[in-house]
Amino acid sequence: MPFNPSTRSRLTLGSASSIGGYVLIRILSLILVIGAIMSALSLVVIEIRGSIACANNLESIYRALSLYEVERGSLPALAYFPDDPIDDSDSLAVMLEPYGLTRSHCICPAAREIQRNEGQTYLWNIALNGQRIPHNTEPVWMLVDMNALSDEVPASHLGGYNVLFSDGKVRRMRDPRRTLPNL
Repeated sequence: MPFNPSTRSRLTLGSASSIGGYVLIRILSLILVIGAIMSALSLVVIEIRGSIACANNLESIYRALSLYEVERGSLPALAYFPDDPIDDSDSLAVMLEPYGLTRSHCICPAAREIQRNEGQTYLWNIALNGQRIPHNTEPVWMLVDMNALSDEVPASHLGGYNVLFSDGKVRRMRDPRRTLPNL
């Protein structure tokens, strides 16, 4: 259809602003959808970072336990969960401090604040007290996140719990309470 200058004057300001308003709404909707996706992704990234930091803590504990074993000939006698993780002589932090372990290593970064304030968030396999780290057998669990004891508390790490094994590896398990002996 050829351009007719007289039709140009028939365009009203209302129809031009309707088109502009429609485009603006579409752009704002797109921005909202992108923002929601980015927000969800950032939550996943935070959970992944917490899980990695927890695994690093457990690996640091394994190194300190290994040094303790080399120097003393066996693993320490630790409490399953000490009454006072900050001061008791049978706590991870107190027993392994001379081997480079700090109190912060004994706390999962993904744990809730009330748990972090306890001073330790991992449970020790007391069957290993006074033993050597089992190397030539099926890996045995050494430490597990304290939340693994309850179905009421959600898992801290993307639907699972970090578990340190005697081979020095940290594995994520969905239900350690039902699969780990002596938990």
